[in-house]
Amino acid sequence: MPRALPTWMAALKRAGGNRQPSGPLPSGVRRGYALPDPNVIANVENETTRAFMLLTYLKLRTILHYRLQSSVFEPLAAPVWRRVLGLELHGSKGDGWAAKAHEEVRQELSKCIEAGSMQGSVDLSNLSTASATWQGEQLQPNVLPAQHVCREILWELFETNFRYEFLVLDRLCY
Repeated sequence: MPRALPTWMAALKRAGGNRQPSGPLPSGVRRGYALPDPNVIANVENETTRAFMLLTYLKLRTILHYRLQSSVFEPLAAPVWRRVLGLELHGSKGDGWAAKAHEEVRQELSKCIEAGSMQGSVDLSNLSTASATWQGEQLQPNVLPAQHVCREILWELFETNFRYEFLVLDRLCY
């Protein structure tokens, strides 16, 4: 792991923190991401796979953002986010790994709906036929959007995760 930047370490000491960033977290604080780590999408070499992952995020975007406001929200680790983004790519038929992943994601998203006292349930069986939209524009299925659109989506993921990390840091320091 690279060394921490001296400026950040000095700021952390001034803020009253004395723990190492890579050290153990206090009890009740979990490592993870509020939304999928954008690097999980950006670093995929296969363009078709990258398109499926990006479009799956957009199809689930509304409920994932709602999830951030839920009283039962917990960050998810990168491997879990990979399973979420790969839902459409791997399918859900049978009783193998893909079906289990579908059920785990459905349960996680359902917890947020139930905690918010909302009616209904999460149905991921129609994910492949759902449309993906960005900025009010419907995107083509199974096709990687234009480069500027991909950048905007990844920027949103980076910014939301940064804001979440900043809030966690604030909670830990104060």
